Amino acid sequence: MVYACEDLLPQKGFKPVEIYGYSRREEWKYATVNYEMEGPLIAFGSGATGFTGEYECHNTYSVQHYIEFVEKGLILIAGACRVAPKERMIRFVITRLFICRSMSCTEFEKEFGRACVVGSAAQGSTPSLGC
Repeated sequence: MVYACEDLLPQKGFKPVEIYGYSRREEWKYATVNYEMEGPLIAFGSGATGFTGEYECHNTYSVQHYIEFVEKGLILIAGACRVAPKERMIRFVITRLFICRSMSCTEFEKEFGRACVVGSAAQGSTPSLGC
């Protein structure tokens, strides 16, 4: 089905928005679970996951508890963790490859201030992106 979409949709004026999404409007994007990896994404609603760029947080999955806390002007975060710089780099690469189908080393270097190295570990091995 994915291959059929890739063959048919561009002929009909659709452009890929991510690996399995297409749109006729170039500026149109939407947040899916994929964007939780990189952010920034503010989590609204029970069970939502957010990522500020340094911290990842998860709201409570209980709708009742979430509503009770919102009515009190509070946010009920069930869990949070700091995301290390190396993990952010990995998320950056994975998100670009999965959603955009490509990755710009210039963009990587601008974001992290580090060179993006493209190479292979051994002769005949598959090329890989690394830092």
